[in-house]
Amino acid sequence: MLPARSALAALDPTRPPARTVATAAAVPGAGNAEAAPLPTLRYIRYSTGRRVAMIGDDLLGEGQSGHGVTVRRILPDAVVIVHKGKEITLKMFAPEATAPEIDYEKQE
Repeated sequence: MLPARSALAALDPTRPPARTVATAAAVPGAGNAEAAPLPTLRYIRYSTGRRVAMIGDDLLGEGQSGHGVTVRRILPDAVVIVHKGKEITLKMFAPEATAPEIDYEKQE
């Protein structure tokens, strides 16, 4: 018997790891209605010749701006941005402790 459709989605080998986070940093004061959400950090290309990050739908290098943020620094696993005068670090991955455990025995 095949697993239910929702169980198949959980077992999809092309699905990113559960610890992948689009934006790990929270904007201070994000609980109020005036705070705009940060754009999503999609990927980082970090090499000796080039450092760029895809933020929202813009490919930005250090010192460039887009989506209301300015890229201050690009690291192998994070990007430091300036948003409304505050420095914020967007991380590609959340800490390992937040990754949920999947019990394959219980899935049908």
